[in-house]
Amino acid sequence: MKGSQAMARKRPVLGNDPFQRGAAVRPEAEAARKKTEPAKRGAAPEPKKGGRKRAAKQPAAEQAVAKQAVATEPVAEKPAAKKPAAKKPAAKKPAAKRPAAKRPATKKTRTAAPPELAAPPPAEAAERSTRSTARPADLLPADAGAEERRPAVVAVEPIAPAPDHERPLRIHPTALDALEAAATAVAGVLRLPGSPTALGVDEFGRDPGFEEQVRPLLEWIYERWFRVVAHGFDALPRDVPLVLVANRAGALPWDSLILSLAARRAGLEVRPLVEDSIFHFPSMGLLINRLGAVRACPENAERILGDGGAVAVFPEGATGFGKPYRERYRLQRFGRGGFLRLALRMEALVVPVSIVGSEEIYPLLGKVGVRPFGFPFLPITPTFPWLGLAGLLPLPSRWHIDVGEPFDFRAYGTQAAQDEPLVMRLAEEVRGTVQHLLDARLGQRRSVFR
Repeated sequence: MKGSQAMARKRPVLGNDPFQRGAAVRPEAEAARKKTEPAKRGAAPEPKKGGRKRAAKQPAAEQAVAKQAVATEPVAEKPAAKKPAAKKPAAKKPAAKRPAAKRPATKKTRTAAPPELAAPPPAEAAERSTRSTARPADLLPADAGAEERRPAVVAVEPIAPAPDHERPLRIHPTALDALEAAATAVAGVLRLPGSPTALGVDEFGRDPGFEEQVRPLLEWIYERWFRVVAHGFDALPRDVPLVLVANRAGALPWDSLILSLAARRAGLEVRPLVEDSIFHFPSMGLLINRLGAVRACPENAERILGDGGAVAVFPEGATGFGKPYRERYRLQRFGRGGFLRLALRMEALVVPVSIVGSEEIYPLLGKVGVRPFGFPFLPITPTFPWLGLAGLLPLPSRWHIDVGEPFDFRAYGTQAAQDEPLVMRLAEEVRGTVQHLLDARLGQRRSVFR
């Protein structure tokens, strides 16, 4: 008994109690612990008065038993290996053990569904599973009619079709279609028996029905023969009159025909003004007139521009297609500036246009004067007149049409058309711009046919 008491005194039990940890260092903390420990265990507190005298009267055996209980009891109740019970989450009472009366009344009704929103019976649920699952049957009221409907497609506002003159011509015809259209064109021009009669000719001589019949031929020439590449037509305004100024080439007006076709593909209606000499060729003037060309005169041009239209002019005139092959793409003098007076009077924009490829379709080697017959001259080319009418077939050069930025001369006023020096200066400015467009495209071109 005495040996066990001595070992207990030598080994202080620290545990997790801060009083016990401090007792190993501070003796006063051990004394304080011994005073409060019996009260915590339920032992009788030591009396304040006369405590020493009473303890001295107790037998020595009882005092030894009391000291042994004080030394051994903390080791049994608080082992050092276990954690304090206060830090265990299980020591707290779960929220489920709280009285049901303290719960909010709304929690009892959240999970309860009204009769009309209750889940359908198993048979009805199986039937609904085969239908559309866009909305669950347990969340929305049951509506058999609504379940059968399919989701509607979002409607897009329809776009009104463009007028006939604004629709691009993109039909990609074959060679057979072009031959049939050519036969129709020849029969119509020569007024052969069985050829269609022109009924819808406008005030300037254009026949939309005839143009529709020969469209495959025009498209085949545009896409397959000349392989035209147009640039800049989409940027032109549509709400003001326009005067397109281009370079002239070739005895036959292929340039005016192709230029008007390229503009129509971009949604712009352009009426080319051709010189009077073209109308002296047999049936040639009638053919180009039915296809939209207009005889060049101030009255016709003013009427078209007055209606907000667009015209194409070739100020070089006969001197333009009379240039020898070595001087191709060198612009001649723009006459007396008649196109600029027209633009000033009608308050139209002047648009410079260059056509590269048109001056190689008829390489001019020489010319013979035939003015008594109504022609300025008879061209001599590598194929004409040696091959007869077949010599009028143009060479298949590659065409590039470039549209420059429009000139706005409306700030000068309509009275500026009477100012001769101003007209000539502005006409020369337009001519220089067209020449610059030609030079830029020629510098980029690799070959006549590419």
